[in-house]
Amino acid sequence: MTTGPEEAFSTHPLLRTDDLDEARAALTATYLPVEAEYLGRPAPLGMRLNLLRLGPVTTGFIAFDQGVRLATPETTDYHIAVPLSGRAESTAAGTEPVSGTVAMGTVVRPGVAAAIRWGGGCGQVCLQFPPRSVHSALERLLGRPAPKPVEFRPGLDLTTTAGRAWLQTLRLADADSRRPDGLLSHPLAAETVRYLMLDGLLLGQPNNYSAELVAPHRPAPNRAIAHAVELLEDQPEQPWTPTRLAFTVALSVRALHDGFQRTTGFSPMNYLREIRLARVHAALHAGAPGTTVTASAACWGFVHLGRFAKVYRAKYGELPSETLRLSRGR
Repeated sequence: MTTGPEEAFSTHPLLRTDDLDEARAALTATYLPVEAEYLGRPAPLGMRLNLLRLGPVTTGFIAFDQGVRLATPETTDYHIAVPLSGRAESTAAGTEPVSGTVAMGTVVRPGVAAAIRWGGGCGQVCLQFPPRSVHSALERLLGRPAPKPVEFRPGLDLTTTAGRAWLQTLRLADADSRRPDGLLSHPLAAETVRYLMLDGLLLGQPNNYSAELVAPHRPAPNRAIAHAVELLEDQPEQPWTPTRLAFTVALSVRALHDGFQRTTGFSPMNYLREIRLARVHAALHAGAPGTTVTASAACWGFVHLGRFAKVYRAKYGELPSETLRLSRGR
């Protein structure tokens, strides 16, 4: 068994096995209790399981050389499967079956019986979100308590603008996981990726709260926006996200965004980015022993070094590496 070209999180292998019982036990320990059986004649399974944990979010890659059927009597979390190769047919109680392909993922909600017919040669990124994490993110987006759990449309269209953006977040996490000094080892960077995954799913995937999430809202009071600005300026080291900041100042995310644009000319996260850029610049300019561009950027939540270098140069007229080199020259 070898690492295929479509394998994600390949530097975080958890299991390689040809034994169906061993595969079932690993999936049960990692995700949820499942039963497993061959779709055809038993043969070397060729199962690969890679795993990357981002706090409460389980992010993994699973592939089988042979077709199998996996089933569980009741899911306990939200499960998202995104095929990178091959096909998989997913069913969950109360919803239509979804044919998973590289253009269509699957979302399964908690509390239902579910099964998947996993074609041979199919490899999927498989994510598991605890219900509490999803519901908390929803309430922060809404700016109020939500009485019902989120029910997503089961088919995740990866060809839409929202679908492609969400898929890009997975690719970012995958690419970073391959680096020995990956940015996701820094809490602020990992929190940023989790926010992108959760809020991107809630805002981009149709669900029973979609209409509310895009509904018109009242303008935010100036005092609430002033409080939000003060929080970002005084505590830029906190893992702020639009949902967390909006919740803290008792606004919806849309009201917060519009209020920031009205009063500062920036979105909340762009305003925070400017503050954090200044902190990185100060660290590089000081040039203390052991300072590196990568570590300084990750410390302040910049998870894409190429984009970071671009915005840094636009603001300061030089690359971050040049700032550090000149500081050491002094």
